[in-house]
Amino acid sequence: VDPFLFNKRRKSTMDIKYKFKINNLLILYCGVIVEQKGIRYLLEAMVPIVSKYPHIKMLIAGEGDLMEEMIQFTKNNKIDNNIVFFGNVKHSEIHNLYNESDIFILPSMWEGTPISILEALSSKLAVIASSIPAIDFIDPNEDIIFRVSKKNSRDIEEKLQFIIENYNSKKIIRRKVKGRITIVKKFQWKIIAENYLNLYNKI
Repeated sequence: VDPFLFNKRRKSTMDIKYKFKINNLLILYCGVIVEQKGIRYLLEAMVPIVSKYPHIKMLIAGEGDLMEEMIQFTKNNKIDNNIVFFGNVKHSEIHNLYNESDIFILPSMWEGTPISILEALSSKLAVIASSIPAIDFIDPNEDIIFRVSKKNSRDIEEKLQFIIENYNSKKIIRRKVKGRITIVKKFQWKIIAENYLNLYNKI
């Protein structure tokens, strides 16, 4: 991850909040829209969240096999005004989405090391992710990423509500700051390249 690019201090060139008239917290999901990513449970969780916080918005960046079904789900449950299906975004522009968002969520059933989580942490977002080995590798002490159980919309709802209610608290701010520090120290491309080079030199 490039911590210079994925940095809240960089001004977004997409003006997403202005374009979609977002004056509240913005939740971001960034990834393909398929069963493995847990998008179904995320949208199920958004139904009671929107009921409690009518001005909250979520941006879904990506496409996939479940896209039409999920769009219809939002309409059937009357949350379509709060969910923006943004489609695919060029990687050269994707940092803008993170820099304008406040909360990132990836409720996957399984993952490799998810780059989207690293990009969100670098951008100092409050991050929610499934309790899976790939997330434990990034955050072994569970002090920067909020965990949820797989396939559990109720758990997602509760974590989202907690973050929304406490977004400006020291606890949330501490996690966001520590998340960015973790990326800068361990997961930026320069560090990873140096680690590979050191490993190669030992062979």
